[in-house]
Amino acid sequence: MGGSMTTSDNIHLSGVSPSHNASEGVATPFAVNCKLPSESCPTDTQVQQFLNASRSANTVRAYRSDLADFLARGGTFPAEPIAVARYLAQRAEELAPATLLRRLVAIAQAHTNRGLPNPCKTDIVRLTLRGIRRVHGRPQSRSAPYL
Repeated sequence: MGGSMTTSDNIHLSGVSPSHNASEGVATPFAVNCKLPSESCPTDTQVQQFLNASRSANTVRAYRSDLADFLARGGTFPAEPIAVARYLAQRAEELAPATLLRRLVAIAQAHTNRGLPNPCKTDIVRLTLRGIRRVHGRPQSRSAPYL
């Protein structure tokens, strides 16, 4: 039996979440920056629908939370590379390297989706994360095989 089944308990999984709307507060940095023609046509509407559906609601929510944490700890948008490196160093004691990497992805996406330079691709940020991994890294936990 192929395809997905929608039931009353998973109806929210089958549609585009309204949280993808680029006009909502902090979610705006995660709107895809594309230049559609000023005259709207059905194709542009379809393109916009697919752009909005390109990220799951959980991903948008996580990125929004990650960016809010960065801003709450003194970060600015758009961010300077040194500010991102300082943020990583500040959070290195509390957060796992994998979590810090996700925070970097959120910061990077917020910039690139707006057509801004990505501060996370600079050497200072990349090397800061590498150092954090060397100092605070933990081996990936393995699950027991299912027999």
